[in-house]
Amino acid sequence: MVERVAVNPEVVAWAADAASAADIHLDRFAKLEDWIEGLLDPTFGQLQDFASTTHVPLGYFFLDHVPEEHLPVTDFRRREVRGSAPSSALLDTIAMCSERQDWFSAYLARLGADPSPLVGSVTTSTAPETAAGAISDAVGYAAGAPSATQQDAMRHMVEAVESSGIMVMVNSLVGNNTHRRLDSDEFQGFTLVDSLAPLVFVNGSDTKNAQAFTLFHEVAHVALGIPGVSSSAGSPDHDHDLAEVERWCNAVAGRVLVPAAMIPARVDLSNPEPTLEALGRRFHVSTLVVLRRLYDEGRLTWDRFRGIYLAEEARLRAIAVRRLDEDKSSGGNPYYVWPYRVGRRFARAVIADAREGGTLYRDAYRLLSTRTTRAFDGFAAHLEAH
Repeated sequence: MVERVAVNPEVVAWAADAASAADIHLDRFAKLEDWIEGLLDPTFGQLQDFASTTHVPLGYFFLDHVPEEHLPVTDFRRREVRGSAPSSALLDTIAMCSERQDWFSAYLARLGADPSPLVGSVTTSTAPETAAGAISDAVGYAAGAPSATQQDAMRHMVEAVESSGIMVMVNSLVGNNTHRRLDSDEFQGFTLVDSLAPLVFVNGSDTKNAQAFTLFHEVAHVALGIPGVSSSAGSPDHDHDLAEVERWCNAVAGRVLVPAAMIPARVDLSNPEPTLEALGRRFHVSTLVVLRRLYDEGRLTWDRFRGIYLAEEARLRAIAVRRLDEDKSSGGNPYYVWPYRVGRRFARAVIADAREGGTLYRDAYRLLSTRTTRAFDGFAAHLEAH
């Protein structure tokens, strides 16, 4: 006789809905509808498989009520996004980054490192132009520097921010799991504040232009000393205090990427599309960021700005295509993108400490999202060569 385990059908339904929203296919669970309806319980083996597939802790299925999961940091996302439960992919990514930050902060403390001067160095009362100038100086970023591709420009930005002592992780996946892709509609980035090891995470599922804006939006959060999760940074519509922080971070990011002094004296918007695209390519940002900066600098009335913005937003939606996974752009070499997923400076520290005996290799593997000695050694060799 097959032994079955009594589970809460509501939790099964909750897990199935979350998995479907994350594009996790559950077709192989033939009796799933019966589990949800309470007509049949799964076997323990089936439940283990279902829990593993949906990324839900096994114990949750025995709870009396559907668990309520909350973000561990302030939620600055749009109101309609904030109203839904955070996905397991987002929660697991924050937890993974928090563990990495804790390790790196302790590592830097052992070395006697000084606190980052950028953390908490400004407030929302600081003029965005002033804060943008301070951030540009701190990270050594020169707006509009020539780059062969937007991907090259993004790498340059990441390396500049990392050089200032900020941990930067850009990833479209949960760790290295190609079956768990992050959703840029759910969030675009987040910030974890620490005096020694501030961390910014950028959702790599977004376009490279959007990633650039998110990167400096999150760096502005570091400068404020305010951690949080962000999405759709161009259109804050939430509570007053949250909106004030997001608007300020948007304004700073826009000025870092598109300084007023570098905007051409004459911008012809009689035919907006080619002009905005040319400026977007020059500054490595989206056309919507360029348009907003033109409005900020008094080049457009509100009605003119709003009209062009809505038309441009609709055009971009119409031509949007699904972005290629980072691995596909790496020419098949997983080590090409790995440093950006975990952070080059952090990865070098973990590898060095493991080799010196300060960190167990099993812990180093977990911190770097790898499982084998071969992958660890290959990654280390790649970092040494680049």
